[in-house]
Amino acid sequence: MKKISFVIIVSLFFSSTYFFSSCKKDETPTTPSEAEIIESNIQAVLDSIIENTHVPGLVAGVWAPNEDIDFVYAAGVSNIETNAPMDPDMIFRIGSNTKTLTNTVFLQLVDEGIIKLNDKLSTYLPDFPRADEVTLEMLTNMRSGIYNYTESEDFQMELYSNFTKLWLPDELIAFAASNPYYFDPGTGFHYSNSNIVIIGMIIEMVTGYSLESTISSQVIDPLNLTNTTYLIASTELPGYHSSAYYFGAYDPEAPECSEMVDVSWAGAAGSAISTIFELKTYVNALTE
Repeated sequence: MKKISFVIIVSLFFSSTYFFSSCKKDETPTTPSEAEIIESNIQAVLDSIIENTHVPGLVAGVWAPNEDIDFVYAAGVSNIETNAPMDPDMIFRIGSNTKTLTNTVFLQLVDEGIIKLNDKLSTYLPDFPRADEVTLEMLTNMRSGIYNYTESEDFQMELYSNFTKLWLPDELIAFAASNPYYFDPGTGFHYSNSNIVIIGMIIEMVTGYSLESTISSQVIDPLNLTNTTYLIASTELPGYHSSAYYFGAYDPEAPECSEMVDVSWAGAAGSAISTIFELKTYVNALTE
């Protein structure tokens, strides 16, 4: 099986053609390799994003050893005011990549026999509506039908009215519990942050430790990911990072927002930070 790692990060909170050749005076230019052509095409697409959209900056990495591709590229600026360039070594909020960290720990617990994929949600959250119809596996593969709390207008109104509010997992799940299922559990697919917030709560129930502690001890520390952190709360984005803009729709008057919103609103579904290189290390460990 071919192993391909691809990561792209843009400095948002939520056309050029290149020819590669190597030549010296009086020598015939060499024909670009297939890998060089692929990398050139990827770079052209990334440059086009910067040139033709409001994305201020991005970092991308593509690693495909079997194809001889080892490509890391930064384009645009990390700060609109200073025009500082984007840097591949910067730390970014990795958003929903956090879900893979949460699910990795969950599956480790399954391997250890502490929990089972076919366990019913009612075992852990007996008061959640229709919990006896939902298995933990349905939560992890987005087939539970449970309402996505971030789609709730009530949640959005409260979030936008108080960006620094500290959200508890129980509060997030309450929005899901108060809305109807998208479909009968197991009969469809709907991407829902609620699923992974619930998984995070279950991990804490069965381990007796915080999700932050468990992700650190089971994933971050063993892989020596020194710039990767699961953030419980706070608006702070620690370390060397880019600025962020346009929280929501594009607004040229919007303030810089990399440290504007308390990350607890995303919890187990999206609160972690990392770098492009540490994400590569993590993905490689998952696929070994």
